[in-house]
Amino acid sequence: MDPLIIGFTSSVLGISCGIIAIVAGAITAYKRNKNSTAIRQAIIENHVDAETAKLLLAQDAPKAGNPYTALFWALALIGFGVGYLFNAVTHLVAEDSFGLWIIMAAFTGIGLLVAFFIKLNLDQRKSLKDGHKEE
Repeated sequence: MDPLIIGFTSSVLGISCGIIAIVAGAITAYKRNKNSTAIRQAIIENHVDAETAKLLLAQDAPKAGNPYTALFWALALIGFGVGYLFNAVTHLVAEDSFGLWIIMAAFTGIGLLVAFFIKLNLDQRKSLKDGHKEE
């Protein structure tokens, strides 16, 4: 297959994925706001007591995400790249063989292990810091 066609196809698909993600995110946000407005309107119309209203509105509150998600993604991608560079420097396997994917997967796993140990270290520091504040 012609490299120009492959490049064009991958560019079009990449751009299409971004557009679809933005449109899907906008639709989801619109529906979430619409549902939230409907719940608030129903609370007002039905004269719901304050405690029940708090429970209903707490369900719409955004949930706290994992603060280490970026760390895991970053080190996984860095490990993937380091695996590729390792193979490029050492010429351990041919670039069109399945062995290259195994090497990159292994380095991605190493990157995730490093991220795990960094997360563990940061959690220990945070718990020690919080423990000293309580005393």
